[in-house]
Amino acid sequence: MFATFFIQGCERAEEFAANTVEVDEVAEQDGFDATLTTTHKGKLFSVIKYGRMSRYAGKKHVRFFDGIELELYDDGVFGSEIFAESAFLDEKKDTIELDGNVRVYSHNGINLRTERLLWNTAQDTVTSDTFVTVITIERDTLYGMGFGSGKSFQNWVIQQPYGVTQKRLNINVLDADKNK
Repeated sequence: MFATFFIQGCERAEEFAANTVEVDEVAEQDGFDATLTTTHKGKLFSVIKYGRMSRYAGKKHVRFFDGIELELYDDGVFGSEIFAESAFLDEKKDTIELDGNVRVYSHNGINLRTERLLWNTAQDTVTSDTFVTVITIERDTLYGMGFGSGKSFQNWVIQQPYGVTQKRLNINVLDADKNK
C-alpha cells in the first residue's frame, strides 16, 4: 500500500512540475479599458488607450490586447493617432510594436495602413517591414513593401513604391537626373 501511494504521489509531483509557470511569465499588473498618459520634460508625449494590458514581472515589457489607440505628441502638440488590434511595448529597447490592422492618421494629412508598425521612441522613428498603403492629403495613393518615417510623418520613405498620384511629373527632368 505504501508503494502504491508513493508512485501516485510522484506522478502528481511530475504533473505539477510540468504545469508550473516561471515567475517572469506571470503578469504582475493587468488593466482593462484604461488610458495611460506619458510626458517628456513636462510636456505631453503620448496617450495610450487600450482594451486590456498585461505588464510582466522582470521582463520589462507590456502587452496590449483587445484594441489599442496611441496618440503621439511633439512638444505637447498633437502629431498623429495610431490604431491597432494589439501591441508589444519593450521598456528595455524603448520600442512599441503595433500589430493587426494598423492605421495611422497624422495631423499633416498622411494616412497609413499596414499590418505591423514599429515605433522606436529613443530614435523617434516609425518603421514597417510589411506591405503599406499611404494616402496623402493631395489624395495620392502609394503602395509598397516597407516604410520609414519620423514620428511626425513629415518626411517618409516607401520601399518598392507604386501607386497613383494627382501630381504632374516632368519626365524630361527625371530622365536628365538619371543620366547625370
